[in-house]
Amino acid sequence: MYNERVKANTMKYLKERREALRLNLPKGTKDVWKAYAADRGISVTELITRLITEDMEKHNWTKKPESEMETQDQTAQPEEADNENGA
Repeated sequence: MYNERVKANTMKYLKERREALRLNLPKGTKDVWKAYAADRGISVTELITRLITEDMEKHNWTKKPESEMETQDQTAQPEEADNENGA
């Protein structure tokens, strides 16, 4: 049963683990994409995600999300500082 507690947990999950992306498309595009995705048995989000991921893999593009890069940058900073000081 859907209640306020379930809603709060859902909103917490979305805030902590998901991002929203807004697209400005020509009129009618969204409906065409929805119909195409539905015909394939997936959501528009899944369709877009798959297509972009496949294209990135095709072109050997492997940049990581900013959250992962920040963690790596923080780890690398002391080493970079040592190199700048001639160590």
